[in-house]
Amino acid sequence: TLKVKDNRYGYYNSNTHNFVEIDQCLIGNRCINEIVSNHTFLNIKDGEIVIRSNYNNEILIHIKSDSNVLLNDDIPNNIVGIVLNDKTIYKDNYFYDFIGDFKFKISYNSFFQVNNYIASEIFNMLKNNLKGDNLLDLYCGVGTLGISVANNFKSIYGIEYIPNAILDAKENARVNNVDNAYFYAGDTAKILSKLDIKFDTVIVDPPRSGLNKETLNLIERIAPKTLAYISCDPMTLARDLNILKETYHIEKINTLNMFPNTYHVETVCILERK
Repeated sequence: TLKVKDNRYGYYNSNTHNFVEIDQCLIGNRCINEIVSNHTFLNIKDGEIVIRSNYNNEILIHIKSDSNVLLNDDIPNNIVGIVLNDKTIYKDNYFYDFIGDFKFKISYNSFFQVNNYIASEIFNMLKNNLKGDNLLDLYCGVGTLGISVANNFKSIYGIEYIPNAILDAKENARVNNVDNAYFYAGDTAKILSKLDIKFDTVIVDPPRSGLNKETLNLIERIAPKTLAYISCDPMTLARDLNILKETYHIEKINTLNMFPNTYHVETVCILERK
């Protein structure tokens, strides 16, 4: 995700709005850097651009801008879609990617892990530590985590507030031959009130802000035997674990270098109810 200022691509200095132009990202895929260094086919004066790549070096672009964005004729062949302010202006608004042996459809505004190798390690950790009857996958995105452990459960249920992500999740269950998965878009509490199901396992993969009070109360009400907490921020994870420690103990905890050459770290924490 890059800021665009006067048709230049870059970032803001930490905690400021001081723009720093870049022509490459040292940890970005080569095909992404080719767009960053040569974006003449896009005319964006100011705004923000998200450049996504997949296993096949295909590029999906999402632009947020009030500029009059024009496309030139020299669009690279590996661009499979361009979306401007939630409107598709070139080809498609999704592509497919792989994590291990799993194939996933990803819409332009759906969350997907940025490091497929480390994501496959998370899949393995969950597969080796989670099993039971009914699994609830909160913040499920395009269904990656639930689908990766579907064979360990009688049924899995995923909830996400972005409708496009849930459409992707249903498609991803189909293409991966997972027939015990059910996905819902909307407010978690409202959806669960309509599901008369006892969940023995819950997965949470919240944003950097961690779990809000409503979700923590929801977990306490569901009272799963096992809780898998995937976190991208150790501080909010520690805060939430300090609350959950009243009813859960840490069975296993692993940190992964999801974001190399940065101070960020991904943590997989397996909690068991006391």
